[in-house]
Amino acid sequence: MTITPTLRQLTAAVLATGLVGTAATAQESILFGTYVSDTTQLNIAGFHPYVDALNESGEFDVSSLTDGAVVSARTTLSGLADGIVDLTYIPAVYYPAELPVTNVFVNLGATMSNVPAAIGAIIEVSKLDCPQCEAEGEKMNFVDLGSWSLTPYRLLCSNPVETAEDVKGLRIRAAGHTIAIVNAMGATPTNVPSSEVYEVVQRGQVDCVFAPIAWLDEYALGELVHNVTMVSAGTIPSAAAFAFRRDKFDDLSPEQRKVLLDAAPMAVAGALFGTQGSDVSALERDGVTFNVTEASADLQAVIDEAVQAQVAGAVETANAAGVEDAQGLVDKYLAAYARWEGLVEGVDTPEAYAQLLRDEIYSKIEMK
Repeated sequence: MTITPTLRQLTAAVLATGLVGTAATAQESILFGTYVSDTTQLNIAGFHPYVDALNESGEFDVSSLTDGAVVSARTTLSGLADGIVDLTYIPAVYYPAELPVTNVFVNLGATMSNVPAAIGAIIEVSKLDCPQCEAEGEKMNFVDLGSWSLTPYRLLCSNPVETAEDVKGLRIRAAGHTIAIVNAMGATPTNVPSSEVYEVVQRGQVDCVFAPIAWLDEYALGELVHNVTMVSAGTIPSAAAFAFRRDKFDDLSPEQRKVLLDAAPMAVAGALFGTQGSDVSALERDGVTFNVTEASADLQAVIDEAVQAQVAGAVETANAAGVEDAQGLVDKYLAAYARWEGLVEGVDTPEAYAQLLRDEIYSKIEMK
């Protein structure tokens, strides 16, 4: 059973590690700003406990503006570049041109059936063995503190969908690698930010949403759609999800940089486990019965064929965008993912996962 940790539990767990500093130096003011709703576990179990840990360290004074109050999905990168926000969530999937290296991981999402392993592998490669990743962060003015991912994508539909024939001609909200899958199914993809997904469903602009089950609750889609088709189509990861403004990071003291990094594993773990728990709770919405259907063999076969093309497609896309040694980066990720599949076996609490991240990755990061 997946346990969703509370904000208080996560904050206490971060502080209990003894890793967060308590130096009585002048506090650095930080603004955490994101378009992401406060109903999401990314904020509830990830960013907010992280902000609390930074404030408790005595090194920082962090304020928060969420739900698009200061940046939108489309202005997050410019918000970092212009110093409007210091700490944020980067939705890399919406920045393929600006973040071609980061999007190599996004474009491999179809292969990521084991989300804890995928997150560990992405952070390991991007932080320990990816000069291109570091260079891209410097160019776009951010420091990558950790990754995150949604749970596996399903089809959330207004009407029942089960077979390959059922899906043909439908309009489906999709992003990242799911766009190619929707095209392969003979449907029409519509790419809109998660913050706008309720509106497009309410207005009848799409018939289905390719998304995690948790969105039934987090984005209130359960008010509109009651049909869930359990396709297997991977997920959409967010490499560099926890991002800090690079020019400000460079001006911090070594102690302050250490606080940012030491608190990150628990934030990543909290966001992961909180998000996994949301899939379960979303189907238990009061007064609503959801029609949960397994995808037919013919529908899943169409999806599987599209998924098999994703690795080659990720390399081709990266090469076209000028990413140096794209094949090598993909190979590094796939090898790390295979290793992490073994590492995460039996790891069933956020505390244990955070410790695994510290042991395997964060303890080896050289702060620059």
